[in-house]
Amino acid sequence: MVTIKKLHSIRKGQVFDMLKKVFNKIKNSLWLTPALYSAIGLCIAILTITLDMYFNEHYEKFVPDIFLTSVDLATEILATLSSALITMTTFTFSMTMVVLTTYSSQFSPRALPNFMTQKATMRVLGIFLGGFIYSINSLLFMRNSLDNEFVISAVIGVFITIICLLFFIYFIHFIAKSIQVDNLIENIAEETLKSSKDIKNKMRDHKLTTVKQYSPPYLYGHSYYAKSSDYIKRVEMEELVSLAATKYIFIKIHHKIGEFITDNTLLFTIYSDEANLEEGVMKECADYITLGRKRSPSQDLAYSLQQLVEIALRATSPAINDPYTAKHCIRNVGKVLAESNTILDGDSLYMDTENQPRLLIPMEDLNNLLYFTFNQFNIEKRKDIIILGAIMDALIMTAQKCSDDNKKILWSFLAYKTFSFDELHQLHPYDQKFLEIKKQKLFEVTH
Repeated sequence: MVTIKKLHSIRKGQVFDMLKKVFNKIKNSLWLTPALYSAIGLCIAILTITLDMYFNEHYEKFVPDIFLTSVDLATEILATLSSALITMTTFTFSMTMVVLTTYSSQFSPRALPNFMTQKATMRVLGIFLGGFIYSINSLLFMRNSLDNEFVISAVIGVFITIICLLFFIYFIHFIAKSIQVDNLIENIAEETLKSSKDIKNKMRDHKLTTVKQYSPPYLYGHSYYAKSSDYIKRVEMEELVSLAATKYIFIKIHHKIGEFITDNTLLFTIYSDEANLEEGVMKECADYITLGRKRSPSQDLAYSLQQLVEIALRATSPAINDPYTAKHCIRNVGKVLAESNTILDGDSLYMDTENQPRLLIPMEDLNNLLYFTFNQFNIEKRKDIIILGAIMDALIMTAQKCSDDNKKILWSFLAYKTFSFDELHQLHPYDQKFLEIKKQKLFEVTH
């Protein structure tokens, strides 16, 4: 009996985890919000049609005459409203495409999801689609049998259209605000900081420690190889720790989040004291590691920083020549690195509730992260001093909150970025003073 109950509990947990994954996938999709508003518009249309066709005589006594119209007038109003709403929807789609083109050409192609996943964008499109669906369905069911009666559908359609107009005004304001590069940079930085904070909270809940190397004390290792060539988008850490604690196993992931792997690449290894794993454990573990053709910024710190770096590089190009935007991006990179310092000290080792190691995830090393973040900025000429100063500000912000080992990395990285620069005595005294002040401040923080 105990075995049957345990099996039933495991199956119930697997079904719950599967439903959770499906729910998260639907929640993050672009079509969910427009579909919900369209369904609401359809439900309101069905309700008003039902009232007009079957309960007309009952509500006429309680509804003021000003809210009731004849069928002919209602038909004209609803036809006009449906035409206007589909025009507004088309115009909104056109504006959205213009913004996406601007994001791709002026900022970064990687920044496109930052606009499309905004709730305001999908909400406005959903409101317009819901209003159009209401108008066209109400118009469809205007019957000849109602010629001698009054209906309320037209007035409700007018109120819905007024709401759509208010949202349209809001959308114009939202577009004007979103297309400003400073707001885009702040949004990317805030989303990255939020993701980093979520990871740190999970680390705290599972008593995480950072290790340079760890060998699990188990007899057998069971390897799992990737079935396709994709990026590692996300790892469900809590679920993996819970699974490992339930099965008395240890899970070691061999690749970082955001890393591209090919098929037949060793993805993870499960260590246990049993020569044979329980059926389904390997597949269940693989289900908690999300692979995809595109990287996701939810847990991928390097990808989020890459978006900021690409905006900065485009700003420093001769075609745009906007050093202020580049400085703003680089300083936000420093802010993100400073707040994420605790997850850059080594691989993440997660514990269960009994302080037993259950999961090991390799994390991005600060040295590599600095290199792939700042190596694209060529600091060789005097005009690059402004960019070098911004990079030094980012290093100073990071050094104020990182460990002693990482402080040494930051100081050595500054030497790397300035090795090809002219000797200070060949620079103008103002340039020498500017660099010396920042270099001295970084030295004080790192030593």
